[in-house]
Amino acid sequence: MRLLVVGGNGFLGSSICKAALAKGWEVSSISSSGTPFVAPSGRIPAWAKSPQMKWHAANAAAPETWQEIAASSDACVHSVGRLLEGEYKTPKDAAAELVRAWSGGSAGGSNPLKRSKYDAINRDLAVTVANTFASTRRRGTNESPAPFLFISAADHFRPIIPEGYIRSKREAEAAIAQLAGLRSIFMRPGLMYHPANRPLSTLPAALLDLSAAVHGKAHTLGTWVPTPSRILSFLSSPRSPLSIFTPPSPHEKPSATSSSRTGPDFTALARGLTTPPLHVDTVAKAVVRALEEPEVEGPLEPADMKRLLGWRDVSAEPEESLRERPSF
Repeated sequence: MRLLVVGGNGFLGSSICKAALAKGWEVSSISSSGTPFVAPSGRIPAWAKSPQMKWHAANAAAPETWQEIAASSDACVHSVGRLLEGEYKTPKDAAAELVRAWSGGSAGGSNPLKRSKYDAINRDLAVTVANTFASTRRRGTNESPAPFLFISAADHFRPIIPEGYIRSKREAEAAIAQLAGLRSIFMRPGLMYHPANRPLSTLPAALLDLSAAVHGKAHTLGTWVPTPSRILSFLSSPRSPLSIFTPPSPHEKPSATSSSRTGPDFTALARGLTTPPLHVDTVAKAVVRALEEPEVEGPLEPADMKRLLGWRDVSAEPEESLRERPSF
């Protein structure tokens, strides 16, 4: 398998490259810099120096700069995305950006200027990459659809996460699904962590892991336990007061357009509180597995990723928890 990873030197993209190399695949990464992945320690890991790993400088928005690489690849992963609309380098900057997103109406999605960067990066660029990859496929009658995997996102933590982020991801999914010649896969991870490569992700991951464990325990005790998730679900939809004692469905649709509810929609936040975080290497392994399994297509939520990897208990990571995994 020859894999093209758009954004292969990023947080998730680098883990995908590493997981694909472990399978013996040939991997090409394109990014604006074309530089290999560099660990926070400043060193380039051994896998990034593999002769089967190629690093290319290209502009994903300019297909002519990487069409030849796409034409020689069997599968493609698009891992580039934007969570916040502004660039940030520190936690303080990120927090300030979230405040700007909320105050600017991103949670409601009414300001077109606030939507533009989400649309450009999360939607338009992803569709351009998918179109370019599809255009390089041979149009033979016996040609199997080429796997194209888009790193989307689980709909968790709205309105903490701006609505425009999820909306742009879903619009990209819808557009890519219409392209002929591709087996489109939409990976929807929730919170991802890595103690070494992204240390700041460890604390929120630990808290979320605890939240998911508490909610799971409450569920086993019976439906009478009014957990935070159930309270948020109740506050988000016009239901019977007794609904607070029933577990929320993981497939429950957001009710933001309901005319009988005037308050904020906390349905996505409720889902997020019950979903354990995933180590970024776990998501990367699920990406590789999805690419090599011809029957896998469409959206994959966190629980689907675990099932794809053969986990019996999809409620929590059984082996690594929040401990750092060794890298090669």
